[in-house]
Amino acid sequence: MIAGPTPTGAEILKRRPHIAGMLGSSWFYDPPLETISPRLAYLRLNPLQHGAFMVHQGPDEIHTQRAAASSPTRRAMIEAGEYTARSWIVAWPRAALIRWADARKQAAA
Repeated sequence: MIAGPTPTGAEILKRRPHIAGMLGSSWFYDPPLETISPRLAYLRLNPLQHGAFMVHQGPDEIHTQRAAASSPTRRAMIEAGEYTARSWIVAWPRAALIRWADARKQAAA
């Protein structure tokens, strides 16, 4: 168990060198959201701009339900057949994630 504040992904990777990186899977990473819900774009763009890559998982009803749940804009687009939520994996290799986190920490100091 890790005591104290919750560690960042980079801190976890530094403590566990056998872990190759971090993964996330969600409709949050769907590229059309950059224009549909621009406030969510950072969830995909920050990792991609700093060494992560994406793998398409495809559409599924659960992703569409979740995408429609909290946004009237997305819900209307889904109901009009203008958007189908798709799930993506964002994979952030350990060296790239640690490098990004260290640079952020240094910039904040």
